[in-house]
Amino acid sequence: QGLNIMLNTQFVLAIAYFIYAAMKETTTKKVALITARASFFLLIGANMFFQLMYWPLSNMLTAMALFFVIYFAWQSSKVEHRASFWLSMFFGVCMVLTRTENSLLLIIMLFLLAMMGISHKRLALFTTVSLAFLLLWYARFFLVAGIGFTQSAFLTVDRALPVVGLYLAMIVYLLFIGNLKWIKENRPKVEILFFLAFLLAAIALSVYRPETIGKNLIYTVINAFRTGSWGITFFIVFGLYFIRATLPVKWDIWDKVCLAFLLFYVAIYQFKTEPLRIGYGDSGNRYLAHILPIIIFGVVTKVIPSFVDKMEQSDKANIKA
Repeated sequence: QGLNIMLNTQFVLAIAYFIYAAMKETTTKKVALITARASFFLLIGANMFFQLMYWPLSNMLTAMALFFVIYFAWQSSKVEHRASFWLSMFFGVCMVLTRTENSLLLIIMLFLLAMMGISHKRLALFTTVSLAFLLLWYARFFLVAGIGFTQSAFLTVDRALPVVGLYLAMIVYLLFIGNLKWIKENRPKVEILFFLAFLLAAIALSVYRPETIGKNLIYTVINAFRTGSWGITFFIVFGLYFIRATLPVKWDIWDKVCLAFLLFYVAIYQFKTEPLRIGYGDSGNRYLAHILPIIIFGVVTKVIPSFVDKMEQSDKANIKA
């Protein structure tokens, strides 16, 4: 328990530091420091997030692994920094070993990273290493639980095999298909096609089980804004995202991960036998913690510098007038 608390506290402090480091490149150190502190308190000020830091559950480990996979991959795409890529791969392995559905989520993230222009050979290695650890985990689990194990919504042989197939398909894509000239020259179009296919898959799952999709979406909104013990966190976050949507800033990996996670969230909970529920301890409510650090990092590092820049331009205009 003590190690869990220490690790999660360091995670939140790391997010604040990374926000400071990213923002001091686009604005003043004072603004960067204030924003980093505000982001820190926005995270721990959410009662649900704060309590998950102390509960020995897999949610914070997933949030940590997902954030670091994206952050270090993003860093490696900005500069030729191999250590950042290896760190991203390390946390990718941690991710697939943390929750059963994370293996699917990681595949989606790997595709988005491939669209960033990161070396496909490196990402193929990333995928292969993640698959190797996933296979070891599967082998150990089914050796203990038995091949006929069916007591899980996600972890059965008939659902594990397609996941392995997706990893193999991703390796083939990264080594061969992804290097085709048309794909390299039309990455934005490929991303649009990917999200359209993802959306259609989520809709298909919703049609397959129409009795749960409505409840899942409604209960998620109620939990996020009222009964899930998030306080005003999501009001602030969605307010900032609304502002971010109006900015003439190109959508980047942080925005795409948020959109992909939303579609994944809708799709994955269609596999549960029972719909989500209104309540503090609902699994869907806890799942929101996985994406919150990414949302906060992605939005504040764009909105605040843009706001400061507009204020500076307004002050200069007033001085000239």
